[in-house]
Amino acid sequence: MASAAKDGCTILSGTVNTMVLIPLLDAHAGFAPSDFVPVAKIGSTGLALIASTQSGAVRLADLHSEEAGLGRPLAIGHPGNVTLQAFTIDSIEDYLGMHFTRVPYSGSAALIGDLIGGRLDLAVVAMPVAIELLKRHRVRQVADFEAVPGVAESWNGWFVPVHTPEANTASLRKALATVLGDESVAGRLRSAGVQPSAPSVMTSVFSGEIATETRRYAHSLSSRVAEQPVLPATSPEQANPP
Repeated sequence: MASAAKDGCTILSGTVNTMVLIPLLDAHAGFAPSDFVPVAKIGSTGLALIASTQSGAVRLADLHSEEAGLGRPLAIGHPGNVTLQAFTIDSIEDYLGMHFTRVPYSGSAALIGDLIGGRLDLAVVAMPVAIELLKRHRVRQVADFEAVPGVAESWNGWFVPVHTPEANTASLRKALATVLGDESVAGRLRSAGVQPSAPSVMTSVFSGEIATETRRYAHSLSSRVAEQPVLPATSPEQANPP
């Protein structure tokens, strides 16, 4: 994407994971935020803590008794070590005074399969993912997750390669403002767990938000080293070690 033609015809849909955390924490990422220009912020979304339907946990406080009943640390999945979801687990552990068995995946697909199959106990996912699973009664949501301090929202936005002519970028911004101003579109986003950006502010503050978050995570996460490779875990032995 960084080397795509600078004509505004190739667009990157980026998140806090791709545009902030990965460049900070992965020395081999091969790109930097400065390689792109923000077009506009589309919306923001919360995270959710979800559990296998085999779990009896319905609130955060239930996780202690759940662990005691199983006789082992709870296995919790997340979509990669350099994601907001992974760092959210730090906050959950601090809040509860627990230590989970962390299982990193390269994305959410295999993670969801293992959670539904009972090979994971818990997972931290983006709210839109959780909503779809809850609609189908494939998982249960752990309530009062929002009580955990330090859990940040994610966001989604459009980016183009740096040095894309401003005329092309402005055209994309105008189109997005029109679409996000359509209540039918905004309503669909909200029903999927995404809070759409107001067209009047979706561009003006986006670059500043990215810079602020980059400084914040660079300060607080610079000493964090990934402890496990980011690979899918699909066997019971990987997800629920003895």
